Amino acid sequence: MLFTAPEVDMLNPYYITGLIEGEGYLGISISQAHGRNLKVGVQVSLNFGISMNIRELGLIKEIKDYFDCGTLELQKNGIVSYRVRSFDDVRNKIVPFFDKYKFHGGKAEDLKILKIIIELMDKKEHLTVEGVEAIKQLRDKMHIYKYTY
Repeated sequence: MLFTAPEVDMLNPYYITGLIEGEGYLGISISQAHGRNLKVGVQVSLNFGISMNIRELGLIKEIKDYFDCGTLELQKNGIVSYRVRSFDDVRNKIVPFFDKYKFHGGKAEDLKILKIIIELMDKKEHLTVEGVEAIKQLRDKMHIYKYTY
């Protein structure tokens, strides 16, 4: 009799958290907003994502399906990226997920900072010069921005 291992659903919430902890990112983009009617001339955006080798496309698609938001991007260098840039999706889907299935490494601090920035954006602080400066200072404390080479 041939032994067959039971199927294991690798894509459980804790697996996603571990994968994002190691390979993903939480971030804030602050970019010039040319042609927009913005008081401060910049746009503040939330970012969440993960990039992997194209051979992991199936896994990346499963993560996208799990969150039911975001986009997939295939790069010429054989990398596939899953990204969520919608404020509402990051606030209402991504953050609550990681509040429930917690990070245990450096991304835990990034999540705290992201949540503070979301609160500032909810209060429309990102539409003021002072608010943008406060967001920049918070963003610069996030792991992804500390170790840029």
